[in-house]
Amino acid sequence: MLAVILLIGTWASTRAEIVYDKKDPGCVIIDELFGQWICILFFTSMPIWYLAAAFALFRFFDILKPWPIKWAENRFKDGLGVMLDDGVAGFYALGCLHLMHFFLSMN
Repeated sequence: MLAVILLIGTWASTRAEIVYDKKDPGCVIIDELFGQWICILFFTSMPIWYLAAAFALFRFFDILKPWPIKWAENRFKDGLGVMLDDGVAGFYALGCLHLMHFFLSMN
């Protein structure tokens, strides 16, 4: 499913950049969906507050854009860069969420 979202999102983001004549237009949100789904990857069952933590972590990394998030955004052209920067932010958030889960389950 993530591969399909990546393909459709790359096409849609590229098209939106052409139509709106703007890099990563704010009206395109499929990249956010892609990043959020990556963030909760491997969590098949979780307390509801994990979703809030996942959202906050993803937004934190998406806004801050530490390396290689900014690199991915600039390295890949058009919609692929739009999608991959949120994908990398999702992986950062995924790692943090798993660390949080690990430390909270150490009783």
